Amino acid sequence: MIVRMIIALASLFLLGCEGSQSFSLRSSMLGEFARSTASVTEKGSHYVIQVDAHSTGIYNLVRGKRKEQYRSRGRIRKGIYYADHFAIEKWANGTHTLAEYHFDYRRKKITRRFRSWVIKGGKLTQDVKDPMPYWGHDDFMTVLHNALYKQPRTKGRRKTFILAGAENSGGKVPVYISNDDQLVTRWGGHPGGTLVQMAVRKGIFDGGKGSLTFVLDAQNNPERIIIKKVKIVGTVTGKPIRKK
Repeated sequence: MIVRMIIALASLFLLGCEGSQSFSLRSSMLGEFARSTASVTEKGSHYVIQVDAHSTGIYNLVRGKRKEQYRSRGRIRKGIYYADHFAIEKWANGTHTLAEYHFDYRRKKITRRFRSWVIKGGKLTQDVKDPMPYWGHDDFMTVLHNALYKQPRTKGRRKTFILAGAENSGGKVPVYISNDDQLVTRWGGHPGGTLVQMAVRKGIFDGGKGSLTFVLDAQNNPERIIIKKVKIVGTVTGKPIRKK
């Protein structure tokens, strides 16, 4: 259940400067149920993004401990991130899985390789490689940085991105951006900030459809994220864990 939420929360952090930041995810029913630490590094014309996430609290008691890691690396061209490799790795319920997306810019193809192992003993149980039926240079880790980089303020702007990892919607993810102060404050932000909404098709949502709403301050630093229509828990809120 925490998979896409953690990715979204990591993406929110990436709008800020280099470094690392931890986040907490909560719901009114479960309290805090997950934490993640995200880091982004730029070196010359290359970037590396990594997110480490784990379940906490009552989630561990009900569903068992879960650990997840997300990695994106690629090149920077005129400030825009171009992914070369995107990976989602998970450890849960005695199983270790790894989904890797490889970007071939010459052929304009994304290939996904999925592997699964039994944690105890390390036996490989699945190894499948498939071409994706879409092409783009983004993944879930890069999309918000690229959507907002050097963009003028706006009352409302929509754009559809092609993201590696969005198989349920053919790779297409609509993104809505607004700097309307009334709308930003209605979602718990402050004047001068930015609201970003993503429509996502995933099984974790009631009816298979949900929304991720990011609230950013005037410097594009994260203030909160709201994830609606999540099965069982309803609305989930994520916030940065402020360093003392």
